[in-house]
Amino acid sequence: MKETNVTFAGGACGITMMRAGEKLADLCAKQGLRIRLSYVDLWTSDYLQPNVDLVIEMFAYYKNLKVPIISGRPFLSGRGEKELLEQIVSKIREITLQ
Repeated sequence: MKETNVTFAGGACGITMMRAGEKLADLCAKQGLRIRLSYVDLWTSDYLQPNVDLVIEMFAYYKNLKVPIISGRPFLSGRGEKELLEQIVSKIREITLQ
């Protein structure tokens, strides 16, 4: 099964991104999906690894990427987090099948 490279991108919310990444990794592992996580602090760099498959933004930043972008804002407030995780897992499953 293909490993999906997921990048969380945000500013001063590093702990929130890491917590969200851990939740996503746990959920994916339970469903047999392989992911590799990376994190980008947009205040210092906007560089994305060339093999990234999916970007989760804590605030709108990237435009015109050739990979899917999902808003991670619910991770900041906690409201809608479960639904967001389900949406991300669904997108990872879709990417895996490509």
